[in-house]
Amino acid sequence: MALSRSDLWLACEEPERPLAYGACFCDCPACAVALEAAGDREPDMPIGIKFGLAERCIVDAEVVVADGFSADDLVRRFGEEGDWVREVWVAASPDDCMSPGERRLFGLIEEAGLPLPEHNVLVSEDGTCRPAGVRRVARTDPA
Repeated sequence: MALSRSDLWLACEEPERPLAYGACFCDCPACAVALEAAGDREPDMPIGIKFGLAERCIVDAEVVVADGFSADDLVRRFGEEGDWVREVWVAASPDDCMSPGERRLFGLIEEAGLPLPEHNVLVSEDGTCRPAGVRRVARTDPA
């Protein structure tokens, strides 16, 4: 799935555009409204969350908006103590944790014939990297 720069957008910059893969969210009120509307209209829309410390999550939109979705709320519910949110986006599918920007970057790397690095890694305090997993949180999961 190759993406061009025009395929990537912030929900607050194009509020009339239907949310789909390529949409990203910042921490502004307009993005919060778009995310809340997605939770109402399409509760199982997969939303990707990339943290600084914790593994990535793919969370149904309804679950994301159920108990607050500011960066602090997302860290409290899905991250680790002292963590931060690096990116929030509409995921391509419920099991795909690559963000639109990463997919575009990896497409360019592949076109250049360079070896593809791991895109989903955790970096420890001493600077070592290790492959990371992805947690899936669906609205049908038991509480």
